[in-house]
Amino acid sequence: MLFRSAEEGNLDSSHVGFLHRTMDPSVGMMAPSQRNRGALLLDSGAPQLTVAETEFGFVYGARRDAPDGNFFWRVTPFQVPCFSTVPGNTWPRLAHAIVPIDDENSIWFEIQYNPFEPLPVGMRGTSVRIIAGTHVTYGSLENDYTIDRELQKTGNYTGILRGREQDLAVVDSMTPILNRTVEHLGTADAAIIAYRRLLMRLARALQQGEEPWMASHPEAYRVRPLDVVVPEANLNGLIASHRSQVMVGF
Repeated sequence: MLFRSAEEGNLDSSHVGFLHRTMDPSVGMMAPSQRNRGALLLDSGAPQLTVAETEFGFVYGARRDAPDGNFFWRVTPFQVPCFSTVPGNTWPRLAHAIVPIDDENSIWFEIQYNPFEPLPVGMRGTSVRIIAGTHVTYGSLENDYTIDRELQKTGNYTGILRGREQDLAVVDSMTPILNRTVEHLGTADAAIIAYRRLLMRLARALQQGEEPWMASHPEAYRVRPLDVVVPEANLNGLIASHRSQVMVGF
């Protein structure tokens, strides 16, 4: 799995309403005022995306309409070169580090964390099935990523049981090296466009002997994602009003 393709999946909020969609009819039957964040994600497959560059990389906000004139915001930090954290309004939360091994392979670290208490024993494991004695996932192209067609009819969009394995199937099946000139990126890809431009700019600067600023400033990485339902419609205003939640220790 090419690390950049995997990282771009983590920077795409709109895929959640499709790739990870459940077929549970009760979600769609709820009154708008009763719907939880999961239902709001499923209801809005085309969030409005805004990207803001930062000292550590960038953040992008996915804004969805919510009841009573509010907006459901999920703000995801991308921290150069390979770190991202997943928005959530409860603990524990999730973070990712996708580290390249070579031109065609990478290792994906998934971190569950809670700064306030130890993780439950049941969460101290892996979210994907791994072949015993290896770091290789059980689901693969050879076994169709264990797609269950009955589950696909009645349970979820893909027929693949676990969310992280659904991501794996989509990223891995693109092949390790993909001709990106065949792509047609659009508004839903705003964070991916920002990610590519940032990495290329930093790489070109490094070729000229300029090391990325954040490489020697670890304090810039003390940030958290944001998951809120508020009337604020602007990303910069949202971050300013929630600075104590997203800038840890500042």
